[in-house]
Amino acid sequence: MRVRTVFLFCLAPFMIGALLGCGGGGGDDGSGNGSGTDPHDVGECPPDSAAQQAAGLQALETHCQVCHTKALTGTNRGTIPAEINVDDPESIQNEGGEMYESIVEGTMPQGGGKLPDATIEDIRVYLACEAE
Repeated sequence: MRVRTVFLFCLAPFMIGALLGCGGGGGDDGSGNGSGTDPHDVGECPPDSAAQQAAGLQALETHCQVCHTKALTGTNRGTIPAEINVDDPESIQNEGGEMYESIVEGTMPQGGGKLPDATIEDIRVYLACEAE
């Protein structure tokens, strides 16, 4: 019985650590955005981030709004999903995570190459704050 108790106390910390490591729930991945491993999670809106939000909006208007705007309808949109528009607050609330994922992966903006990390972070902050 004593050996079993000692074994339990020695093994318990490892088991707890393993269980916590398998949680998969949005912990911080060290990127500062609190998104864990879920690329759709834009994280929290940081306090005092008005300048960064403005920079993120400017980046979206410059790089994304050409194609992802409510002004384009019907056949003018081509294959662009109608629900993803950077000039629509509802779209940002509903699709901000998908927008962010495409930007992080470098699939958007098309033809322009991957945006600089600082610009991507500005966009993340804007999307996080607008989605609240």
